[in-house]
Amino acid sequence: NSGNFLIRVRVKDAKGDSAVSDWISYRIDPSINRNSKIAFFPLENISGVKAPLAEISNKYRDLLEKEGLQLLSEERLDKFMFRHRVRYTGGVSSELAHALLEEEGVEAVFITSLESYAEDIPPKVALTSRLVLCREVPEIVWIEGVGLSGEDTPGLLGLKRIKNFEVLQEKALKMLLTSLQEYLAGQRSSRAVKRDKIMPNDYYLATDFVANEQYKIAIVPFLNRYARRNAGFVVPLHFVEALSRYENLQVVEPGLVREQLLKYRLIMQAGPSLAIADVLASDTTLGADLILSGYVFDYQDKFGTPKIDFATRLFSGPKREIVWWSRSYAAGDDGVYFFDFGRYNSTHVMLQEMVRAISGLLFPHKTLRAEMPENKVQEQLQH
Repeated sequence: NSGNFLIRVRVKDAKGDSAVSDWISYRIDPSINRNSKIAFFPLENISGVKAPLAEISNKYRDLLEKEGLQLLSEERLDKFMFRHRVRYTGGVSSELAHALLEEEGVEAVFITSLESYAEDIPPKVALTSRLVLCREVPEIVWIEGVGLSGEDTPGLLGLKRIKNFEVLQEKALKMLLTSLQEYLAGQRSSRAVKRDKIMPNDYYLATDFVANEQYKIAIVPFLNRYARRNAGFVVPLHFVEALSRYENLQVVEPGLVREQLLKYRLIMQAGPSLAIADVLASDTTLGADLILSGYVFDYQDKFGTPKIDFATRLFSGPKREIVWWSRSYAAGDDGVYFFDFGRYNSTHVMLQEMVRAISGLLFPHKTLRAEMPENKVQEQLQH
């Protein structure tokens, strides 16, 4: 994480004698700035329906360029993608990141996924965007997801309902841009959780799982049992976003996970397995300490009431055992009785809360720096 920090060092010898330094102010700047050359990949469509990807991509790209970011020209990117036969734009592999850096001088890649799309009234849109550094091992440095519905803020007599998809789309893109601006300025995200998290309906956590250790976690596509098309890619992307906010976790770029699954021809026809966990945990591949996978049974995000039903499995690579499993299901109108108060209109937002609840149960003692007020940061550092 970038920003201003207070640091002190505690040294302890073999006899148990220790010494502590004074607090030192230290600033960590973002890995990417407005002078860095960045490639903007075309949108990945995991919405399950046809959508005007080029139009949404162009509007997002225009906003980024107006912000002053140095984006690789579309012409050069098209030639690069043709030269390397790039068809998948939902992630970046180590090989592709190396080629972008060496051939085009690109330092990072914008990867954006369209999760939900509906122009009908009320319109709906959900996008997740991330910035990945082009290093020997590509690294996620910023990620944000936004889900909106025209019914989110209807106001008195419904006068503030958004009926035009383009208006809703522009609002979503500007929210992504605001989050990116905060990252580039070295600030914490202002998009704190404002609603109660939706807890899993059932779960198990191994008693010997140590939450406060440093972990490298690989998140694989979920097995889609009965849900709409691409739901098995939507749910894990939410876990990438949620877990990337934890300081003790290094979340593997999904493009690297895909690279290894293709390399070893691993197909999850029967769901998550120890075979996949063994491959991703190997030091010759990703060296992941934890591997998260699961199933999606229901995902309704276009018509009617939002509904989600999914299960998760967390494998410990070194131990070759399951340390967590859960089952979560909910509908947007659960517990709503009067005037639609508390109703979820966006499946994206509902899933966001469900995933954050699971993340909080897994790592309850780790602070989400992105959601901690400045005074609390100083207070914890001083203690």
